[in-house]
Amino acid sequence: MNLYNTTIEDVVARDVDILFAGCGYEHRAIALSDRLREISIRKKVAFAFGTRHILHWKSNYEWYQANDFSVIEIHDDEAENLFATANFILDQAAINSGEDSLTILIDYSSITRSWLAALLRAVESRSVFIKHVYFSYSMALYAAPPAGEFINESVEPIPGFWELSEPGRPVSLVIGLGYEESRALGAKEMLDPARTLVLYTDPVSDVRFLQAIMESNKILLQQIADRDKFTYDVEDLGYLNRLLGDVCTGLSGADSAVVIVPLGPKPFCLVSLVVSRRISGVDVWRITGGDFEAPIDRVASGKFLVAGINLG
Repeated sequence: MNLYNTTIEDVVARDVDILFAGCGYEHRAIALSDRLREISIRKKVAFAFGTRHILHWKSNYEWYQANDFSVIEIHDDEAENLFATANFILDQAAINSGEDSLTILIDYSSITRSWLAALLRAVESRSVFIKHVYFSYSMALYAAPPAGEFINESVEPIPGFWELSEPGRPVSLVIGLGYEESRALGAKEMLDPARTLVLYTDPVSDVRFLQAIMESNKILLQQIADRDKFTYDVEDLGYLNRLLGDVCTGLSGADSAVVIVPLGPKPFCLVSLVVSRRISGVDVWRITGGDFEAPIDRVASGKFLVAGINLG
C-alpha cells in the first residue's frame, strides 16, 4: 500500500461512484460535499456520530439529508459496524460495475481515527473492485486548543493495524504532535518506550498552530533528543509518507517494535495507517478523551488536501 499527492480537481475530473463523508459537529463537516454538490456521484453516504449531537451536528445532518445522502448513524466505538456497512455498500456498487471499475472518494475531515482506519480497511478488502480511491481532508482555520490538560481516557491499538509483539522486545514510540496540552506526554508515560521520536507540522498555514504545538508539548520536547525530532509539511503527504516510512524502517530494522501514536492533524493518521500496512511490525495506536474531550469547532479554510492510495 502506498500514497501519492493529488488534487480535488483531478478527482472530480473522474466519475466518482461512491462518496463517503462524516457528519460530525464541526462546521467544516460538509465543506467537501458542498464543493461537489453539482457533481454527479452515483452513491453518497454520510456516517453520522451516534452521540455528541452538539454544535453543528443537527444542521449538518439536515444538510446531508437534503442533498441526497444516505445518512447512517454510528456510535463512536462501533468502527467494526462501520467497516461492515461500508463493505456492504461497496459490494452493492460492484454488482453492476465488475472488477477494477469503482472510483471511491472518502472525506475524513470529520470522522474519528478509528472510523478512518475502518474505511481504509474496507476499501482494501474490496480492492479487486476498485480502480481509484482518494482520501480528502478539509483544511481548517486556526482554532485555539481547549484550556487545561488533556485527559487520556484510553490508549489502545487501532483494530486491523497492530500485531502481537514478542514479550520483552523494546518499543520505539513515534508521536505525531498535536496541540492539546499533555496529551503526547501522557501517551509516552503510559507506553514507557525505550525511545521516543516526534514529528510535527512546520511550515504551517497559521503561525499560531506551531506556537500552540510548541507550548503544549514543551515538557515532552525537552526530553527528546534533537536527532529524534522531525518536521513535515502537512500539505505534502507524499513527503510525509516517505519520511515516516524511512523512520519506521530504521526503527524496525534495529529490532524494535514500533508504535505510532497519530495526534495532531488527521492526515498524519492516514499516512500512519498506510505506513503500518507497508512495513511489518509497525502498529498504530489511538488516544481518546471520551466524554472528557472538549469539542473544538473547526471551520473550513476552503483548501482540500487530497491523497490517492495504491491499495496493492
